[in-house]
Amino acid sequence: MIRAKAAIRALAPFLAIGIALIILAACKPAKQPGSGGVELVVSVLPNQSPEQLKKKYRGLLTHLEKHTGYSLSLEIQDDYESFSDAFASGSVDLGWFGGLTFVRAQDHGAEALVQRDVDARFISLFVTRTGSDLQSLADLEGQTFTFGSRLSTSGHLMPRVFLQRNGIVPEQYFSAVSYTSGHDETMFDVRDGRADAGAVNSVIMRSMLDNGTLQEGQLTVVASTLPYSNYVWGVRSDMDPAVKTALRDAFLSLDRGSPEDALILGAHGASYFMPVTSRVYEDVKAAAAETGLLN
Repeated sequence: MIRAKAAIRALAPFLAIGIALIILAACKPAKQPGSGGVELVVSVLPNQSPEQLKKKYRGLLTHLEKHTGYSLSLEIQDDYESFSDAFASGSVDLGWFGGLTFVRAQDHGAEALVQRDVDARFISLFVTRTGSDLQSLADLEGQTFTFGSRLSTSGHLMPRVFLQRNGIVPEQYFSAVSYTSGHDETMFDVRDGRADAGAVNSVIMRSMLDNGTLQEGQLTVVASTLPYSNYVWGVRSDMDPAVKTALRDAFLSLDRGSPEDALILGAHGASYFMPVTSRVYEDVKAAAAETGLLN
C-alpha cells in the first residue's frame, strides 16, 4: 500500500499536466472560416469545352480562396451525367448546377447557395444559320433540330417545354432531333450546317459573341422561351454551416465597382451574385416532372 501511494505521488505532476491538456483541448476554439485548413472539391456543369471552363472559373476560384482561406480544386467532368454522378457520390463539395441537374441533385443532399442576377429570369434562344430561309418556329417544321445535353436546363428541358406548350412535339415536328455535349457545340453545329436549328443558352451565346468565339451575323435568333430560374451554386446540405456562410459571403463580396471583380463577374455574365433558396427552382422541378426528366 505504501509503495502504491508513493507511485501515485510520483505520477501526480504528469497526471495534472495531462488533465490540463485535455481541458485546453476542450476549450480550444474551432477553426474559423478564412483561417485555412479547409479543402473543397469544386465541379461545374460541363456546358462548354474544358479549356473554356478552366479559363472562365480561374478568376472566381482564386477570389473564393482569397476571401475564405480555403483550398479549392476544380474538377471538370466529361458530361452532365458524370457531373451529376460525382455530386451524388459525395466527391464534390461545391457545384455549379443548371436548374435541372440541381433539382435532381436535391435527392442527394444538394442545397442552393447563390445565383447570379441573370439566373432569376433566364431565357433560352432558338437559333438558325443566318442567310437561311428559316426565320420563325413555323419555318422549322420538317427541318433538323439539335438540343444541348439531355440534362441541360437551357439547352433541352425549358426549350422542350416551351415547344410542347406551343403544340410542338419535337420528335414529330422536326425531321430529326439530336443532342450535343454543350451550348458551344450546338451553335457550331447550326453555324456549320450540321443542324438547321438549335436551342442554346442566351448568356453563353452573348459571351461567345463578346470573346470572338462566335461572330456577329453567323446565327439568327428566331424565338425565345419565357423566363425561368436557372443556374445555381450549390453545396452539400451536411456541409459545416460556417463553411457555407464563408463561401456565400465570398460570392456576395464581388463588387462590380472593383475593376478586378468586374472582370470576374463579366466572365460569368453577371452583375452580382445573390443568396437563393431551393424553393426558387420549383418551376424547373415542375417542368422536369412534366417531361419525365425529374428522375
